[in-house]
Amino acid sequence: MPHFTVPTGTKSTPGNEAEATLSSIIAEHTAPTGGTLQHPQTAGPLAFTDHTVAHYPWLFINHSLPYKRTPETSWVRTNGDISVLFTAPQKFDAHGDLEHGMIPYGRIGREVLMWLVSSALEANSRTIEISRTWRGFLRDLDIPYSGPNRAMVQNQLRAILDLSITIHHPGTLAGRNFSTEKFMIGSGEKFTFDKDGLLDDAYRSVVVLSQEFFDRISADASPVEGSMKILIENWREITRKYPRSPMVGDAFLWLAGRMPRLRGEGTYLPWSTLAGQFGAATAERDFRKSFRTALRTAAGEYFAPLGPKFDVHTYINEYGVAHYATGGGLHFAPISPEHQKLLGWCPPSQENLTEFCKEARHRPPGNPRIPEPRTGSHHGSHSDRNPCYGAGNPARNRHRYR
Repeated sequence: MPHFTVPTGTKSTPGNEAEATLSSIIAEHTAPTGGTLQHPQTAGPLAFTDHTVAHYPWLFINHSLPYKRTPETSWVRTNGDISVLFTAPQKFDAHGDLEHGMIPYGRIGREVLMWLVSSALEANSRTIEISRTWRGFLRDLDIPYSGPNRAMVQNQLRAILDLSITIHHPGTLAGRNFSTEKFMIGSGEKFTFDKDGLLDDAYRSVVVLSQEFFDRISADASPVEGSMKILIENWREITRKYPRSPMVGDAFLWLAGRMPRLRGEGTYLPWSTLAGQFGAATAERDFRKSFRTALRTAAGEYFAPLGPKFDVHTYINEYGVAHYATGGGLHFAPISPEHQKLLGWCPPSQENLTEFCKEARHRPPGNPRIPEPRTGSHHGSHSDRNPCYGAGNPARNRHRYR
């Protein structure tokens, strides 16, 4: 896995753009007759360093991608009664030969996905403009430029756009005993390449998300719809501290989404359930060991505003330890109102939240995100939205949070 702390190289300038032209994964989305773009123009590529907020899909928070490269071309994750199948289809390379697909994985795979989703939602368009050079693209991702990082970003971007997703949800809606939805992340049909697999630089460099995926990440929050808003500064703190531990990042995002929804006695999650959501292709015993470590680290970052002496076992504990081989799991308890305030949560009953959330933004790293009451569409620039960052109202969706 490329290391995010590699020293940043010389930034791209007009004089060296030709050295790193984006290759076969970058699409030119032109009209069938060679006319203008069929989607709204964007204001230019999004740069994480110029933004406060990023977006990450709930679908991928609740159904994790692999942490390491897998030889398999399909990957199944289960969360409750919802199962998601990720499939990497065969594809043509630049020479017209078939090659095996790859499931996106690791830290950089998640970084690229976050950038694509954030770009689409900030521009309110599924057409995403991308820098014409790899050096510029990695700069916008806030990933240090190096040969290994460039190769990893290229492979992950292509894998994400090629990824096919199938969601299976048992139920009795409309008289059926199950429902299945299938879609791709990239639109695919407008990709054009020259014989060497390089982008034709006569046009603007863009990729286009599928309409189905764009509609899904733009929707109200549910386990498989919508996107969670994240303070980039806090996310970057995680990636720089733990660049080779993508499970820590997944656990951090999941805690940020899960903890605000807990009520009453909280929730008990068996190890088998957690393994279905986060587990790699390993035995459950190995998963328990790795997830304990990742969750302990992520919880330390999440609860950092409560001080160095805070004990995460106040809210997170293991149960069924005596039955290690046959059961057990983790118990998550609701966070007290006093700690909610220290964590920077915005009270949902308060109408004017601007000043409260401005202050909360400047809390120490580890403040994961600030839940917000539902205020409408995800679209438009973040300055036009409620200043608190959160998940929306899950109760309005057909796949309800538990």
